[in-house]
Amino acid sequence: AARNAAAQQDDPFRETRLQLERIAMGAALHRVSAVCAVRAGRPAEEIVHYAFEHGVGMIAMGSRGRTRLAMAILGSVAEQVIRNAACPVLVVPP
Repeated sequence: AARNAAAQQDDPFRETRLQLERIAMGAALHRVSAVCAVRAGRPAEEIVHYAFEHGVGMIAMGSRGRTRLAMAILGSVAEQVIRNAACPVLVVPP
């Protein structure tokens, strides 16, 4: 039990995983199949790579609602995913 507790404390993504599991359970109540994964790296690249690796049929993601100027200067994870994903991408505004 102590080893399991130590492993949980060493997982920097523990809280994120718990939040995603709650979201997936809520989706399941509405008969929506959702897969949640946590990866480290460049967000757009990781999302596109994961989707390709696992044959994902559609990517659903939120956007932060940045202004056009901010997106032009900084780029947008959602925009990069849309441009590079091999499957449809649903972007939900804030």
